[in-house]
Amino acid sequence: MKKFIALALTLCMFFSTAVFAEDTSYTGKSSYTSSYPQTQVQTNIPERCTLIIPATITIPYGQASTDLPVTVTELHISDGKELYVRISTNPGYMALTDDATKRITYSITGGETVGSLSKALFFTSLGQKNYTININDNQWPTAYAGDYSQTLTFTFAIAKISRD
Repeated sequence: MKKFIALALTLCMFFSTAVFAEDTSYTGKSSYTSSYPQTQVQTNIPERCTLIIPATITIPYGQASTDLPVTVTELHISDGKELYVRISTNPGYMALTDDATKRITYSITGGETVGSLSKALFFTSLGQKNYTININDNQWPTAYAGDYSQTLTFTFAIAKISRD
């Protein structure tokens, strides 16, 4: 009797199969059916980017300009969209730390103007693009000694850009 029960259980296990796929269960003969269990594989990649913008840029004394790199190291955008990065050029000068009335003026070049976006760098892939900070009108010979600084503000977004 024990051998018969063991044989019956073995045959039941051999001829039946259970496969689970999320909310669907399937039991049947493995090769004698036209209905096979299925699993849908999916993912979602959110729009996102990683930018590297230097915390500090030093313009050596006497140098007329220096590059300010913006590097995109990760970029996931929808088809037809671009990442744009803008730099605020206000107030356009570096102030002496000890006396804010003493200034060295500069301009920032680089980027494009598209619609209402001025001085924007546009990215559709990974890479680096540069702004250039230019010291205006050879101010080095008349500048007061000391440390000068100014904070530049960047904004960025992923959007469809109309280039009409």
